[in-house]
Amino acid sequence: INAEYMASEHITSCHSFPISLVNETGDIYYKDNVIYGGDNERSTTISLESMTLRGEHNIMNIMMAVQVALLINIPVESIQRSINEFKALPHRLELIGELGKIKFIDDSKATCVDAVKAALSCCGNRVIWLAGGLDKGNNYSHIYNIVERKVKALICIGVNNDALLTNFTKRVGIVLEILDMKVAVDKAYELAKGEDDCEILLSPACSSFDNYNNAEHRGDVFKHFVLNLTSRQSYKNTP
Repeated sequence: INAEYMASEHITSCHSFPISLVNETGDIYYKDNVIYGGDNERSTTISLESMTLRGEHNIMNIMMAVQVALLINIPVESIQRSINEFKALPHRLELIGELGKIKFIDDSKATCVDAVKAALSCCGNRVIWLAGGLDKGNNYSHIYNIVERKVKALICIGVNNDALLTNFTKRVGIVLEILDMKVAVDKAYELAKGEDDCEILLSPACSSFDNYNNAEHRGDVFKHFVLNLTSRQSYKNTP
């Protein structure tokens, strides 16, 4: 259990194993890309240097898996190897291309606001956000702060973008509606070129059935046009 929730009245008297990202009080804690745990001396260490997953939510998931593995006496070497070799599933914060200091990230599986919040928490402070689809009655208010802090431009790619426009037109410097994914990708790159360490993030917050068969199809279309763009730009830059 998350050590920061231990004081909750909902915690029962069952034996618990607290884990923490923010302090060293948990049975397992995280610091500087290393998980510490195993006993009272925290003598077991697991490196996350080779981890391909992004975000604190994924670190927490790994910490819980490590705790269970240690409880059933799986060797530390096996745990470390599994983490090193684990490959993230497609369309979940998947880095699919880079042009200079610009990264393209496919998070098409993010069909709710909480998933977008997790995605933005993994990004820096220069994000071009592609969002939209079939709106699910989303409440965007709890991501206002992170969007205002990190998103430099929002490109709405859904059939009906009213909710996104209402919530973010006054909170993001640039807000555009572009339904064609190729045009959206090209425009995102154009906006990103003037920024250092910029991330172009497809994290729709909506279902995909407006223009696509499913979230995977939407992600594949995004990936296709990103790879097409990176190929074109690489060719242009060839002497």
